[in-house]
Amino acid sequence: MNANHLLIGLLILVAFSCRKDPKIEELINTDPQPLERVTTPGSWWKYNWYDIDSIGVATLREEKDCVYVVGDTIINGNVYTHQKGTSFGRDFESYKRDSLHYIIDRLGYIIYSSARKIDTLHMSSGAGFTSYRILNGIPSNLNMPAGNFEVIKRELHYTNTDLSPFTPCDSIFVFYSAFSNGVGIVSSITASFGIIQYNCTYMESRLIDYYIAP
Repeated sequence: MNANHLLIGLLILVAFSCRKDPKIEELINTDPQPLERVTTPGSWWKYNWYDIDSIGVATLREEKDCVYVVGDTIINGNVYTHQKGTSFGRDFESYKRDSLHYIIDRLGYIIYSSARKIDTLHMSSGAGFTSYRILNGIPSNLNMPAGNFEVIKRELHYTNTDLSPFTPCDSIFVFYSAFSNGVGIVSSITASFGIIQYNCTYMESRLIDYYIAP
């Protein structure tokens, strides 16, 4: 795999804003579930990465990630849980907090929400494609090596502006990260743009084991 293509794809995935498109409406959840993150130091999560081909066959990659809770810290008057570890084999550090029906990052952006069934935020149009960030609060189930989990998702949708197929397999491609309440992130999907648009192959992390400290 070309490392430059992978890096570009990953950078595009994370480099988005939260500008609302006024033409797009929200679907509000009338009975939202409070969201809770694991905050106890010593808690950890282990992930394997897989290549997923155009017919869904998974091949184990050499990258393996482990994330653990260090403790907490105060940012702008709010208490955030501090995590360290690796993400796709690279050093990783994050600060997040829960606030009733939301999970919020250190910049104050909502990254998961149970209050909204669907909340679509317009991302950008340019270079021939349109991208949208979507908070998907509709519960679904994912079967991971560590078990079966009910999840909500944050999604990043890509389509071609001229409505031609974005990949040889579909008109759209969706990056996502799946959060299970009281557990944490159980799966995420990413891809190199050059590869996904050539042969539909993407990469998925899957939770293989975890421990929640008392």
